[in-house]
Amino acid sequence: MQASAVLELQGIASLLTDGLLPLEFQAPLPYQVSTRNRQLVASSEELRVYGAGQAIPGGEWDPEGMITSQKSTRLRQVSIQLPESATPAQHAGEVALGVATFAELGTAQAAAVGLPARTTVRVEVFTAPFADTGLLTLTRHVLATLVPGALLTIGLVVWFAVGLALRPVEHLRRRVEEVRADVLGRSVQEPATRDEVQSLARTLNGLLGRIDASDARQKVFVADAAHELRSPIATMIAVAEVAERYPSGADFALTTHTLLRQARRLERLAEDLLLLARLEGDVDLNRRTTVDLAEVMAAIIDPLRTPGLHLTVHVEQALLLGDRPDLERLLLNLVNNAARHAEHELEIRVEVCGRGTSTPTVQVTIWNDGASIPETDRETVFQRFVRLDHARTVEGGGAGLGLSIARRIAERHGGTLAISERSPGTEMVLKTPTADRATRLPKTRIDQGNAIQPPN
Repeated sequence: MQASAVLELQGIASLLTDGLLPLEFQAPLPYQVSTRNRQLVASSEELRVYGAGQAIPGGEWDPEGMITSQKSTRLRQVSIQLPESATPAQHAGEVALGVATFAELGTAQAAAVGLPARTTVRVEVFTAPFADTGLLTLTRHVLATLVPGALLTIGLVVWFAVGLALRPVEHLRRRVEEVRADVLGRSVQEPATRDEVQSLARTLNGLLGRIDASDARQKVFVADAAHELRSPIATMIAVAEVAERYPSGADFALTTHTLLRQARRLERLAEDLLLLARLEGDVDLNRRTTVDLAEVMAAIIDPLRTPGLHLTVHVEQALLLGDRPDLERLLLNLVNNAARHAEHELEIRVEVCGRGTSTPTVQVTIWNDGASIPETDRETVFQRFVRLDHARTVEGGGAGLGLSIARRIAERHGGTLAISERSPGTEMVLKTPTADRATRLPKTRIDQGNAIQPPN
């Protein structure tokens, strides 16, 4: 920058020695030409503004040995103090540094600005704080011209690129928007891009698949429930119509017994359906307390001690955190189911496995010596309204909701319920976390009829 100031100073000095005044001199750096009494002869625009039409005072007036009328210029370092009240205030109060030399005005030059002949003037060119003023001005013009256009171009490119990238997402959105309650079974096309869009499409297809499966389960459930409700209702209507048509020959006691039996069957079915509906919702942690399964089991097995059934019981204290009424219903369903199909023997065990480990588990095992359940049907029996054979009659076993309810309750308590490989006979195995371990498990969520279990 110092070299630029020197070159500019030499150019102005050359104009003066050639008999010209730098009145319209276009220079990249600020300059001023002034007399000793601060009369401004010529200056750049910014210094003329800061000085309010007068030269800005600099250092001592010492032209000794500096006055030149030749093309060569002798220089010295100078500085000026910009006025504190200068307007504009961008550099107000700052010290401007530069280089200076002295020259004498010729007769014509001096007359042109109203000065005596051979008046000595000081020529100053400044760098700081006006460094690269010309370059900055040029830069401002360039930026003012190019930046808006560049920003507009970049904005259009980004808009086009984002729109192009999101086009598959918009296609997926429109496809999913077409899914209605009366139009299921659809899926979205998975692009072979191996990116987030493909993952999104796969996730949406999984969601749509679960919705379809849930809808199918709901339709089957409604159909099965309607079928189970229709049978006792039809029986009650038939008995009532016979009694109405033939009042003299009707057996009042038999009619009343039949109607009462079917009404109770409807009541049990309605209670089971309401319980299943409640089990579909979230777990109510406020209903949970510490429950001893040994105590619950003792109350359930007392009625089973009959002469025709050999009962083997091994029960130890097993504490778990849960809903006591639901756990009572779970064990009651399992025990009643096993007793109903037992021929001569029934074995019940309640124990804690894995004591002293980080994953202690309460295990309930219920075995009967009845017919074994084929391996292909060991999951089917836990579905709603399922009865595998004619031995599982309505009179003896209800509507086929007991095991479905039992498994749902087990899942809501962070446990599992399954049929083991033991044969002959059938063995049900229930496993749930103990009370201290259950407090460390997250809340179980129910997703469209399937429990999502917390990790062990």
